[in-house]
Amino acid sequence: MGIGCSVRSSVPSTDFGEDSHETHRAPSSGASPQVGQRPRLRPHRISATSSSSVAVTLYDLGNGEDPFPPESQQSSHAEETPPIVRRLTLTTVEITSHIQTTEVTVAQPREQSSQSATSKQPGTQKTSQDASVQKPTSQPQSQDATVHQSQDSPAGVKQAAVTSPPEPRPPKLPPPLPDLRVFSENERKLLCGRGDADVTLRPKLIRVYVISCAEDSMQERAILREKVSPSLKNHCGMLGYQFELVDMYEGVSEWQVNDPEFLQAALREMDICMETSLGPQLLILFGQKYGKLMCPTSIPPETFDKLLAATDNSGDKETLCSYYRLDNNSAPPTYQLQPIRHKEGKVDSSDWLNVQDQLLRILKEGLDEESSLLKSALDKQLCHAFSHPKLQAGQVAWFTRRLLQLEAHLSDPQAQHFLDILPGGAVNTAAQQRLQSLVERTTSQLSEATCMANNIPWEGGGIDPGANPAHQEYLDCLQTRCQADLTAMVDRAVTEAQAEGQDHRPRFGKNLSLELQQQADFCRTTSPTFHGHDKLLNAIGSHLRAENTLPLVVHGADGCGKSALAAKIVELVPEWRTEQAVCVYRAVRLGPSHHSEEQLLWSLGEQLRLLYGPCTRKMQMEMGSLVQDFQYFLSRATPDRPLLLLLEGQLQGGEGGTSLSWLPTSLPPNVSMVLIVKTTDMETAPFLKSLPPDCFMEMSTFPPEECMTIADQHLKKNQRTLSPNQREAFQAAIEKCPLPLYASIAAQLSTVWRSDDGDVALPPDVVGSVNSMLDGLEVKHGAELVSAVARYITVARHGLNESALLELLQQNSEVLRLNKGTELHGLPQSIILRLLRDITPLLSARVQDSMVLRTWRSHSIADVVVRRYLGTKDAVRTAHVHLKEFYSKMVATEQDAGLYTHWCLLELPYHTFQTEPHRKAIADFFLNFDRLCRALVAGNAVQIVSDVNMAARANPDNGDLCLLSAVLQESAAALSYDGRQFCVHVVERLVDVMKSASKDRFPAMCNMFRSACGSAHRQFTTSKVFLKQVAAPPSSSSEKSRKRIAFEKVEGEKEGNDVEPGGETDCDVLTGLFAVKDDPDHVISVSMATGEIRLWDVNTQTSVQVIPGADQPRQVCCIDARHIVVLCNRQLQVYDLEAGKLETTLKGIMNATMPYFGIHDSDHVVALSRNRMYVNVINVTSGDVVSTFKAGEDRFLNSLLISSNGETVVCGDETQKPSPLLVWDLINRKLVHDLRIMGHEFNARLSAITNNGKYVASCCKELIDPDVCLVIVYDLKTGQLFKKLKPGTAVVSLALSEESMSAVLGCENGLVQVWDLMTGACRHVLDGHTHPVDTLQLAAEGRRCLTFDPSHHDVSIRVWDIVEGQCLAVLTPDQPISCCQLMADGERVVIGLQGRDDIITLELQSSTSSNQLA
Repeated sequence: MGIGCSVRSSVPSTDFGEDSHETHRAPSSGASPQVGQRPRLRPHRISATSSSSVAVTLYDLGNGEDPFPPESQQSSHAEETPPIVRRLTLTTVEITSHIQTTEVTVAQPREQSSQSATSKQPGTQKTSQDASVQKPTSQPQSQDATVHQSQDSPAGVKQAAVTSPPEPRPPKLPPPLPDLRVFSENERKLLCGRGDADVTLRPKLIRVYVISCAEDSMQERAILREKVSPSLKNHCGMLGYQFELVDMYEGVSEWQVNDPEFLQAALREMDICMETSLGPQLLILFGQKYGKLMCPTSIPPETFDKLLAATDNSGDKETLCSYYRLDNNSAPPTYQLQPIRHKEGKVDSSDWLNVQDQLLRILKEGLDEESSLLKSALDKQLCHAFSHPKLQAGQVAWFTRRLLQLEAHLSDPQAQHFLDILPGGAVNTAAQQRLQSLVERTTSQLSEATCMANNIPWEGGGIDPGANPAHQEYLDCLQTRCQADLTAMVDRAVTEAQAEGQDHRPRFGKNLSLELQQQADFCRTTSPTFHGHDKLLNAIGSHLRAENTLPLVVHGADGCGKSALAAKIVELVPEWRTEQAVCVYRAVRLGPSHHSEEQLLWSLGEQLRLLYGPCTRKMQMEMGSLVQDFQYFLSRATPDRPLLLLLEGQLQGGEGGTSLSWLPTSLPPNVSMVLIVKTTDMETAPFLKSLPPDCFMEMSTFPPEECMTIADQHLKKNQRTLSPNQREAFQAAIEKCPLPLYASIAAQLSTVWRSDDGDVALPPDVVGSVNSMLDGLEVKHGAELVSAVARYITVARHGLNESALLELLQQNSEVLRLNKGTELHGLPQSIILRLLRDITPLLSARVQDSMVLRTWRSHSIADVVVRRYLGTKDAVRTAHVHLKEFYSKMVATEQDAGLYTHWCLLELPYHTFQTEPHRKAIADFFLNFDRLCRALVAGNAVQIVSDVNMAARANPDNGDLCLLSAVLQESAAALSYDGRQFCVHVVERLVDVMKSASKDRFPAMCNMFRSACGSAHRQFTTSKVFLKQVAAPPSSSSEKSRKRIAFEKVEGEKEGNDVEPGGETDCDVLTGLFAVKDDPDHVISVSMATGEIRLWDVNTQTSVQVIPGADQPRQVCCIDARHIVVLCNRQLQVYDLEAGKLETTLKGIMNATMPYFGIHDSDHVVALSRNRMYVNVINVTSGDVVSTFKAGEDRFLNSLLISSNGETVVCGDETQKPSPLLVWDLINRKLVHDLRIMGHEFNARLSAITNNGKYVASCCKELIDPDVCLVIVYDLKTGQLFKKLKPGTAVVSLALSEESMSAVLGCENGLVQVWDLMTGACRHVLDGHTHPVDTLQLAAEGRRCLTFDPSHHDVSIRVWDIVEGQCLAVLTPDQPISCCQLMADGERVVIGLQGRDDIITLELQSSTSSNQLA
């Protein structure tokens, strides 16, 4: 391991103290300093004490991997000298030689005058008093200067320090790899493609199942459906959630109400509600009717034998044996109820009701009165709910209703619908007892306090709100109470989910996070299904371990298990390569962003940028640029972080596919690539044709026994088996088509086989099995209904959810016409839900934008559906028209505001383009400012940019569209981060075009420019152009020319893929911006690179004063509007801004790591001493220390806070345990408070004080549980603890405002919390940043707050209204922001951009909320 050194001249110099090594250490090989972290250095230091012959002391700086551990692990003592390892005496020539061989950098002393060099003797000790140390007036020497001895000089003759000739500037080193330690362990797993990453892909769905007796609750359920449900949908939509009310008995006939098969479907829906709902689960309505008993769907064999023995009548025995047959295929075997069906498959309702009555009579006679097999639908649903393991009593609302005097009107024909009445006209007391028992059980399970009980008078005909005001009042009360209860449950559940989600919130983009979680979830669930290709898997592992430079292509038939193979490869990558290996996996058309090559490349680039960096690299959504970025990221792979790129899916081109022409045929070092494709794609993908034969491996025929294993697993899941003869037939079919996809579909078909079914047969292939399954669905549900659902799912771009499917079917007049009784009242919800459950084996489901979307499981299934239902252009267009009308209606009515409307805005343009002329669709959507603005705010900006690009390529002569495409390509990264920046980016990027003579060629874009300029949603305005300008597209170009130019550009980028694109710089010209005291129109900038201090007019954005020659100026504090104190290197200097000169250098050297200081009054500065044992008060005129505060002997301070009025100073004491906060009164020069809490330790470096010094807040941790983070607020007037805040996560920044009585906390998870100091409650959680923000700046009025991440992992700034909890403005410029300052009025933000030496003043629009768009 190498060493770092600093050489101390024999002439003592104030430039070299005991801690001078801290600024001259050399970076270690193999590791580069990371953004926001101290550089990883070698663990030794050399100091030398003469110029020609030097005594070298080798110090041990630590023996661990990281010589600079986190601050919490460092020594508490200030600037301790490390232990000496070895002393040497070497000449400077020997040192230079040793440096050349060991890569040690020698830091040289600054030039000294010859007089001082002769007047001081070697070994003279430096003074220990900070106040007496004077800074030399000479300027620092060039970093290239070296101390050396001429080889021609006699030995022992000292030579003067000579400046060596300037050497050629070394080539620019590539930026270091990103430090993945800034992410949590689970985030690193997601980024690196680990299948064991934790996934939080739970849909934001609130699904409430209604339990009631269908007959006596029709009015109540109508209120729920027509009034309560729309209100809850709107409320949940505004919270970003989807609400569904599931009423399976809505609109169903009497025979369905009493159909045991229908009841089983209802119970399945209840299970889904219980398992998926994030809030309320059940809504129970009790009337006075228990309901009709139902025949059990299955009877255990021992019970059935008892029934037969107890039945004397031979006719009854025959009936029982006819409708209950032993099914040994059931696991365990049971007697199954046989449904009655006509030849065409329709149920004869009258026959079924008669048979059911006969069966019930036989069962009652043979079974005990209390048998669990004989229950009503209401009873069975409640028993099922109460036995469910995920039932939460607090998520159930229930109501009872009693009709008074009902028993006195039993002769009324309507009474039987509200009360159990025997055929003779008497009340069925047995049923009433069962109902009472149910109510009592519900009361014990859920608590009677949560029940709403209602007593209303009987009215002829039942409940009639038109005739009886009491009935209307009851229904109104039910609506109000139900809405209130469900809303409270929703709010409580959402609050809990948000708090839980904060701990799992990924610190990278939302879309990338969703995609990576989808891939991880897919791999974890699919990898166990891998069977039968072990030899192929081992061959792939050998290829990857050999680190071949050629891609590997694995091909096979559709349905042969390619996806399972891909998931298994992801699982085994760490075993095959190293634990540090990265696997970037994409299943084309699986994720939300793979519907164009641009989107696929963007998704890959986003992940690779975080892995291989630099994280500040700006990506453009233009094909050539994306290819260049992609190749650059591949070239950044290292042996310590090798890369495997794994692509699997559809590759034949077109939407949803890709030609892969941008992939390299020869891989860079440390990069492997595996493509898993269909064999048929080999003939259509040009990239695959260009590869040599040894790049290909074929997935061989799947072993039939492995297919049987897959089938057995599917049967077991459905609690089914096969008889020996059936199993033999099944195996014979598998041998003819040994594909996993065929095995799973065939297994689903065989679940309906009974053990006594003789001749059974399976279709010969996947196509036949899919068609057979669709045939069965058409028989059961109707051909028109099945075909409509299939068409909608197929043409939907990303899939459909259940609510959308139901709404689409409600608008389909043909479906309504063929389902009798639905023309007026609409299609019952149960119809689509039952069909979806039956068609599930052919579908895949994924969570996207908080919704569960369903698409076809494989391309083979989709192809069958297309051929069967979408064989004509008219059929395709009709389906697109229906979807377009549906999305248009949703957007126009703003139904499900906030969530579903956003989804519709993204989908609507696509279907419009499929049904209308392009010119009209372009004008209506892409060139319509309001619609485009709303769509970008809705979410997936990358999807919209891709749509615009595709439309521009299809319409190359539309100049407006091509210009818009160019703007969106440049702004894709910013709009993907937050679409509310659209107005700012349109205005800033089109300035040159709007000033040019060619603007008349773009009338639509001129209108869009004017709209953006005058829009209330333009969050920032500025008079200086700071974004890259977009050039006007040429007036005319042929498609052939465009393709040729694009191809040549991509090919040229392929040839130079090892060259980083120009235009990027990591130089921060301006390193700090500071507001001027009592001057709202000026700011001060400092530049460590140029040593300049500048005064700027923020209105004209021009420099009005330049002060050169400062030594690394870093921090500025204003004494008044004219005089400032600047931390230059490690000294404090006073400058006169008006005269533009240095006035005073304050005596003393600041501590290297804690150079804290502030202003006491117009004559004094308060600063932490170099040894951190004192707080010095220094006169700004003389530079002398006039007063000193000391905590005590051997006590070290680690922070310094000074109130803006200069009256109070607060320091942290790190020596005493538990560490206290020390509060001094600067006016009276005395310690007033020693604040400490037993069992707690303050992190005084994370603390804040109000302007008037009344309150101080500091982060604090419990010693018994260090993971618990607290923020303690003290009232400094009394010294009493004022508030204890519990943010629930680590805090990285803190600000206080007495004006708004707020504490603003920047949290480790990227959120910003706003706490009310009066109540001690969290007022708002501000979500927007993708990385922790270390900078919080509050305006003087305390209402507006600027947040910023200086590490540039999040390159945007945001301005918030912390009282209302709204984001007022957000900006993501092209270059990273090097510094920023919120002006005191809160109306302007001044920023400095990386690589620019000027400022940009951004003026906020009026405080009208920019959230109106959202």
